[in-house]
Amino acid sequence: MPSAKDDTPVHLPSDTSVDGPVPEPLNGLGHVGLHVADLQGTADWYQEYLGFEPAEQFTVPSLGARVLMMRVAGMTLELVELPESEPHPRSWRPHVEALTLRGFGHLCFQVADCEAAYHRLRARGVEFNTGPKHWPDLGFTNAHFHDNEGNDLEIISYSVSE
Repeated sequence: MPSAKDDTPVHLPSDTSVDGPVPEPLNGLGHVGLHVADLQGTADWYQEYLGFEPAEQFTVPSLGARVLMMRVAGMTLELVELPESEPHPRSWRPHVEALTLRGFGHLCFQVADCEAAYHRLRARGVEFNTGPKHWPDLGFTNAHFHDNEGNDLEIISYSVSE
């Protein structure tokens, strides 16, 4: 099997029968990594508008990267600032247009009341792309907006079925 030092992808062994080793079950999402141009500006934005609090901060000297872990409501967001990084092709695109690109597309935060969260965020200056949009057949209301770096974000609340 290739070593971690070379750039060759490491693949699963060809023998993947049920008698082989079984990976540990997943326990949840560890964190979401978000690569940013402005670590402090983005940290301030997520703290001010979404309530994230800074936690651990460290550097990766071999990459010249600065990293800040932020937390709220059991979620961890890893902000990574790497000098001279390029913006993501989805940056600042409307949500529907961003859907035309494959890969991770947006972060969605569940809120108790999408309408109320939408109005609170708008009153604080957040501009929305969509919403709140009600989807009665699907049982939710959602709205899309961008963070300070153009990343597509969503808030969603679910209806209680009777």
